[in-house]
Amino acid sequence: MVREITTCTSLELGKPLYQAQERGSLLGQGILTSNGPYWAHQRKVIAPELYMDKVKTSPDEEQQEAWALEKDIRTLILNVVKERQEAGYEKDLLQMLLEGAKNSDLSSDMLDKFIVDNCKNIYLAGYETTAVSATWCLMLLASNPKWQERVRAEVLEVCKGQTVDYDMIRKMKQLTMVINESLRLYPPVTVVSREAFKDMKFGNIDVPKGMNVWTYVLTSHTDPEIWGPDAYEFNPERFASGITGACKFPHLYMPFGVGPRVCLGQNLALVELKVLIALILSNFSFTLSPPTSTHRH
Repeated sequence: MVREITTCTSLELGKPLYQAQERGSLLGQGILTSNGPYWAHQRKVIAPELYMDKVKTSPDEEQQEAWALEKDIRTLILNVVKERQEAGYEKDLLQMLLEGAKNSDLSSDMLDKFIVDNCKNIYLAGYETTAVSATWCLMLLASNPKWQERVRAEVLEVCKGQTVDYDMIRKMKQLTMVINESLRLYPPVTVVSREAFKDMKFGNIDVPKGMNVWTYVLTSHTDPEIWGPDAYEFNPERFASGITGACKFPHLYMPFGVGPRVCLGQNLALVELKVLIALILSNFSFTLSPPTSTHRH
């Protein structure tokens, strides 16, 4: 049932409308909040640039501040776009957005909106999740010094004092296992939500129009029937044979979501995590801070 819902490609199933309303002032109608053909077009434009090979009413004061921030962000993004248009061609994500917008049938106003909204989605929404994931990974390594030493030894052996690059991180199996296990226990997104835009059916369950369907990622990631009796424990060794060898149903490992709306930036995020953790481990050792009467681990 989880697979059928999360991998459903019908445009009649999408992100809940309430999320777009709550986040609209910040993220606009970018790829994280939009639905239907408009979302499909954005996905088609942005996705190729984030493949692994490319990775190498009366407002209160708080609302006024949020609107002012949104205006500043929009101005900043459009200034960068203008500089790019004047400077010339450069093959990167921004250029792909510009080309995708130019080749669409959107009006002039909608072109700016398309570019601004998706820049905000990618750079703002992607920054915090990666930072939080790195924090949890470091916490787990601090809690498990043997694994910290194993990964550090691997990093030092592979890098040999040189700057970390993509070819190096591909060889870091221990680091990959640790990051996969960290993302299992502390996924950056804990709930995958969808809303039916028409009456739909999944298996023998009828989902009426307007109904929200939630998949709890953490529940799937810590189910002993899927991961074994040590499902709640930190055990990177389970990923020694990759994700397919780690659990009975690989599609239930979804730290970046799953299906047609799987996180576009997952490859970039994984590379960033590996480079960051490798750099930290090659230069520092770390432990958890001592617990206090008010803060416990």
